[in-house]
Formats: sequence, C-alpha cells, structure tokens
Amino acid sequence: MNVKNQNKEWINRQEATDESRRDYEYERLAAWALNEIHEAMERNNLTKADLARALGTSRANITQAFSGSRNITLRTLSDLAWACISRVSVKVEPLRTGEFISCPVLVVDPVQRVVKVEDSGQGFPCNELELVCGCSS
Repeated sequence: MNVKNQNKEWINRQEATDESRRDYEYERLAAWALNEIHEAMERNNLTKADLARALGTSRANITQAFSGSRNITLRTLSDLAWACISRVSVKVEPLRTGEFISCPVLVVDPVQRVVKVEDSGQGFPCNELELVCGCSS
C-alpha cells in the first residue's frame, strides 16, 4: 500500500463520524499549540524546569502537559505562554475535508496594518504566539 492510499484511509477514519472529527480537531489544536509553546521556550532559552519555577509547579506537571496525557485547557496554554514571556492568540478558520490537514487555512486580509507595540517598561518584549503555522511551498 502506498503512502497516498494510507493517507486517504487515515483521512477517512478521521472523517467517519462527527465524533471522530471533533476528536481529531482537538488533538490537532493541542499538538499545534504545544508546538508553539515549545518554540517559544527555545526562542527564550527556557527549559521545562524554568517554566515550572515560573508557574510554581513541578517539572513533572509541565512534562505531563506536553505529553498529551491530559486535556490542555486555555488556562494551561495561557500559563505556559506567560512563563515563556509570550501570549497565545487563537484564530478560527473553516474546516476542510478530504485532504491531509497539515497546516491551517491561511486567511489573508486585503489590508494589512503594522502596529508598533511600545515596551511596557517591564523589561520584556511583547511576543504573541499565533496558533497558526505557515505552509512552505
């Protein structure tokens, strides 16, 4: 069986029922969000132990959050991003069907504005994590 057929079978399983699609969408969101948090950790040279100290919890608790062994809440995402000197932002986009969904739909605004964010005086930059990846061509 070739990869294209395996991919098609996998997609069919994900889209077999509304419940399986909802489960897939949750898992996709959690995986992408935690990947963004991990990238923020790398940008800021932070470890899981650093996040645990900042949040007043154990390293094991942080490891569990990244392992997928428990549900990720908005509070958990917000806390992890805060510990990375960042914030989480969420975008809602249309569902796609019948294809491998490796990255989100990119919605392009016809007019783009650049907004300068002034330093708040707290000594850290204003970073924003978007739960959207760019697709490479």
